[in-house]
Amino acid sequence: MKHRTRTTLVALALLGWWATRSEAISILVTENITPTSGDFKLITGVASGVVQATVSTNIAVPFGITTDTAGNIYVVNNSADAATINSIAKFTSNLAPNGFFVAPGAALNSPIAMAIKPTTQNAYITNIGPPTVPPGSVLQQSVSAPAGVTTFTDNANAGNVANPFGVGFNTSTNANNIAFNPNAATNPYMYVTNEGPTQAGGGGFVNIYNTALQRSPIATFGAGTLFTPTGIAFDALGNVYVSNINPAGSSIVRFGPGGTSPTTFITGLNSPVGLVFDPANGDLYVANNGAGTIARYSSTGVLLNATWASGLTDIRFLALAAIPEPSSIVMLGLGQVGLLAFCLHRNRRKVARAA
Repeated sequence: MKHRTRTTLVALALLGWWATRSEAISILVTENITPTSGDFKLITGVASGVVQATVSTNIAVPFGITTDTAGNIYVVNNSADAATINSIAKFTSNLAPNGFFVAPGAALNSPIAMAIKPTTQNAYITNIGPPTVPPGSVLQQSVSAPAGVTTFTDNANAGNVANPFGVGFNTSTNANNIAFNPNAATNPYMYVTNEGPTQAGGGGFVNIYNTALQRSPIATFGAGTLFTPTGIAFDALGNVYVSNINPAGSSIVRFGPGGTSPTTFITGLNSPVGLVFDPANGDLYVANNGAGTIARYSSTGVLLNATWASGLTDIRFLALAAIPEPSSIVMLGLGQVGLLAFCLHRNRRKVARAA
């Protein structure tokens, strides 16, 4: 009888632990510390986030962060430090350093962000360095078979870039997005935020590219609405959300697919940069660079927690971390706080990425 009771308690504790865990979100955030040092943090939580790990190897002045379908992590270094200058560091899904995706000083000039096209596994990197005026380019390199960085577009190729910053792919297959891009499932369009002719802001806009066909944008939107656009994300309906830094009041601006119908979605922010949606419930997480916090909002823009994560330093971009599903569970013991479990994932992985 005692054995049966204990078995039941273990099972109930395990179910409760897994139910709680399944509601949590795991977010990666880049954090600049000094001109020669930086890191990214793994933060996990439900009502509030807790730092689970900090990784600083091969990182200095980090901006963009993203993951691929295998859960590998890529961090964009915008540094002048010789060991990391203008590079993209790579890490495994277990946060272990794995060299560089783009070597220091090899091909980039003040890189900012990176996004991976899911259907081709090509990486696209925003690069705000010269020589064009206004400066900037979008570069590309294959994730699955890196063969050197090439230029996807710049102003010499009618790219209409002006200090390009955030980048993402609108992969929504909702009817609203399909109406704008009928081939969104196989060829999602790329969206790139541009700070404008000067990095001081005031002339921001967003370009949309069909990367399968041409180097010039198929559409441009946000001029006159955006001051200094930075991060970009997409909801399940294909709506576009842009972080907009503005001395008159920073905000998140929402557009329909293709950049239609701009509306102010969230106000009262402090230099927002990265933003990412929780695909499970549509909650939006926003990195407030000026406050060192990550705020959590509902899918309708209601503030749920202004300091979901706090105490951070000069934070930049966000990405969803790869969340493992257990193929086996090893029970390490029972204590006064209940069941302590460790998940070993071998065969399956649920991957959630920044747009």
